[in-house]
Amino acid sequence: MDESHKLFVLKRVSEFLSTKDIIDLLCLSKSCYEHLKHSEVCLYLLINFLSTLFQRKVTLETYISDFEEYSGIKLSSVVEIPRICYSQNLIKNPNGGLGFNHWKKKDGGNGWCIEDSLTFNNSKTIFVGSYGEGSLSVNIDLSPFTGPKLLDRKAKLVVGSPVRRRWDCGNTVSLKVTIENSLNKHREREKTVVPKYFEEVEREFSCPWELLGINMELEESDIIANVCFHGKDEKWWAGNYGPRLGYCFARVYYY
Repeated sequence: MDESHKLFVLKRVSEFLSTKDIIDLLCLSKSCYEHLKHSEVCLYLLINFLSTLFQRKVTLETYISDFEEYSGIKLSSVVEIPRICYSQNLIKNPNGGLGFNHWKKKDGGNGWCIEDSLTFNNSKTIFVGSYGEGSLSVNIDLSPFTGPKLLDRKAKLVVGSPVRRRWDCGNTVSLKVTIENSLNKHREREKTVVPKYFEEVEREFSCPWELLGINMELEESDIIANVCFHGKDEKWWAGNYGPRLGYCFARVYYY
């Protein structure tokens, strides 16, 4: 199979496999590393990733604006994608698969819980809040990404999670990111989402996942970022009818 046919197959595969599935498939090839450096291969991986994150179709016509919406970075060429886009999630327990390990939890109402139904992107678990303001926070070590590494390039910290509500109870969910530097100065940014509900669609399926995200420029002296998700349901119902966090992430992108 020549190169053009391989890319055609990969393009079609990327429409129905997850990013992990595609990488696993590439790993079956003896030239896996070369595949993962190929600009068009990386493009299809990026489109697949963004489609999953936004829960809508991202195309060759929209991926540049969609990536900018997600990261605050405007891609100017497909060639940039391999250099920019390989970035690991710095949150070690993004959806509750390890309980509340690695998180600092502040309970409100009946407290945070971990559910295994109606999860994000077929994951096994999600975080779910309650009535009364509660929070989940984690510290991210920025020192491996700043300092001398920012002398000749820029970097952004991109943080967020897909969020949603229950069909029978709305909620408000916020994300606050605070970056501290070696001079004990800090700067912060906060964003709030009220997840949507569409009555014409049947119950739980009327509650789409929506992206709650923040991106912040990193500076040479930055050493730590505190990531805090917080929120509550709107009806003060006992139990866990509050915000749902599908997959929490924190990534650093150089550009």
